[in-house]
Amino acid sequence: MDSNILRQAGLSPREADVYLVLLRLGSVQVSRIAKETGFHRTNIYDTLEKLKEKGLVSLVEMKGVMYFSAANPSRLLEYLEERKESIEKLIPDLMKLSKFPKDE
Repeated sequence: MDSNILRQAGLSPREADVYLVLLRLGSVQVSRIAKETGFHRTNIYDTLEKLKEKGLVSLVEMKGVMYFSAANPSRLLEYLEERKESIEKLIPDLMKLSKFPKDE
């Protein structure tokens, strides 16, 4: 699957690639994500943290080993709705800064 659609939804290229790998593989360790994506492990941890903040990744510790998995793809719609609501709250302040008529 092409990750461009996920990028258009607000994910970085690395986030999109990692999320797709997790969807395809299920619950895996960072080493497996690194092997599949070719990204350095340090970058993957950073990316996983960002995806976790967006609610798109979860982690489970089993016997001292961390496993990561993708959230249900329907969570992407919830994430987009949250972003939309945040932007809608900003509009009045942005309009105050702009020179556009208030009814546009």
